[in-house]
Amino acid sequence: MKFKEFFLLTCLAILLVACKIFTGKPPLTLNHTATVAPLSMPPTRIIYKPSLTPAPPVTATAQPPEENELAAWTLLVYMDADNNLESYGVADLNEMADGVKGLVGMQLVVQIDRAAGYFAGEDDWTEARRYALVDGELSQVAALGEINMGDGATLSQFLAWGLRQYPAEHYALIMWGHGVGWQGITYDISADAARINALELGEAIGDGLVAADIPKLDLIGFDACLMAQLDVFTAVKDVADFSVASQELIPAQGWDYAQLLANLRLPPADSDGRWLAETIVDTYAQTYADSDTANTTLSAIDTAALDPLNLAVEQLATILQSDAEVYATAISNARGGGVTFASMFPSQQAQYGSIDLGRFASLIAQLSPNAAGREAAEAVLAQLEQVVVRSVRGAGLPLASGVATYFPRTNQFYDPAYAQVTTSPAWDAVLQAYYALPLPVPQIELTTRDFDIAISDLNPALLRFFVAGRLIEEVSFWAGNEMEDGRIKLYEFERLLPEPIELPDGTQLQKWRDGVHDDFFIWDAQATVLFDATEAQFVVMWPVAGSATRFAVQGD
Repeated sequence: MKFKEFFLLTCLAILLVACKIFTGKPPLTLNHTATVAPLSMPPTRIIYKPSLTPAPPVTATAQPPEENELAAWTLLVYMDADNNLESYGVADLNEMADGVKGLVGMQLVVQIDRAAGYFAGEDDWTEARRYALVDGELSQVAALGEINMGDGATLSQFLAWGLRQYPAEHYALIMWGHGVGWQGITYDISADAARINALELGEAIGDGLVAADIPKLDLIGFDACLMAQLDVFTAVKDVADFSVASQELIPAQGWDYAQLLANLRLPPADSDGRWLAETIVDTYAQTYADSDTANTTLSAIDTAALDPLNLAVEQLATILQSDAEVYATAISNARGGGVTFASMFPSQQAQYGSIDLGRFASLIAQLSPNAAGREAAEAVLAQLEQVVVRSVRGAGLPLASGVATYFPRTNQFYDPAYAQVTTSPAWDAVLQAYYALPLPVPQIELTTRDFDIAISDLNPALLRFFVAGRLIEEVSFWAGNEMEDGRIKLYEFERLLPEPIELPDGTQLQKWRDGVHDDFFIWDAQATVLFDATEAQFVVMWPVAGSATRFAVQGD
């Protein structure tokens, strides 16, 4: 929709990746003195509407295990729906109830905690309950009252109980809820958004295994956003043989449990954690194959291969931080030109700071100023191939490798808690060395402003600008009105893209070269309006990483 005419404030903004002068993507109403809000409960998962496949009719001819015969598998689901995902939790519980029909050699145990005020269906109970497969039906076996699902002790207790009560040859734990990588999973709003961080997660699972006298899980899966981070996988490597998680946000509907359980009805005699991990990834790909989910990811990880990968990452990190100034340009371009996640939530993306490890290493290998950096990065890529045993990625993320890592774009968004939680102090040292680099503030000058105060669709704004600097990640254009209280009401945001450079691997990198840029930008005074039957508001369309046609709008 077009403006007719208004008073305009325009500016160009430059982002340097190692300094503190820029706050990232601004909110719709920008306060010049605003600070980044602390991380609380994440926004809801992306709401897509896939065509969930009904469980096929039961055709199994195998007989269930005889009484006292050990089941092949016990699946334990730790489901924290005590938040704004409550309705999706109930839907998934119903999918499980449908999917268990005809299961052979499988036991299913679920602990679910619901919320107050989000979803009134299914009798609107709000406490925590336990369900288990009893006589072929998923039935309630315990009522727990209100509990804190964001407490590692609660997870340990559930795990110990489930393992003791439902013994099997193989065990899998599925963590369901909100996830933000190393920062935490299973946000419980009844407990002030308490969550279990990566370090606590490994310890909690370990405690549950010890209490049940079980050496290790065959698999831990995460039906939660952003959990496919190296720190998370490493935190659980000693308690599970395989892991399944998504680098990106996942659809609110999450995994299709009816279809997944249908695919697990007759486990092969030699089934193991790898078989289950690959089945989960394949089912996920099947579920969202025909949906508008260009940014969907899921990967299966062999945790036994993580030690060599961590060693390779540590060696690369040691080289990069040994002389951060020498590697600064390569690091900034690898971070700025890499694959980032959670771009559907622009205001939270900077805080999450999750990037693809493989793409980062690939860019370092191609941009390193010397052989040491190149060879260390190539070693990381070689080990990644051993770690990721199965993966699916949407068309919007063709370069996603299956494993992410933490790298906020600037020090302003770095969470100091990372130093205590990370399993890779050397990687944290790279971040600190990089953020500490002395960077000169770039010069920027609007050499031509071919418009008066008022512009319109018939009188567009022409800005000719001069920029000089180094390690520039982004140059952007903003347009808006300054309000009486000093804040700026934004109408438009545009990233100005430099000419891409072709890399040896055939991919492109849009890189602002060090030095002087003399360019221009024309804004035609058009902006986007979001409206319903009674009200309309100007909104900023934030571009979504990995897509030229997908944008995100902030708001409730």
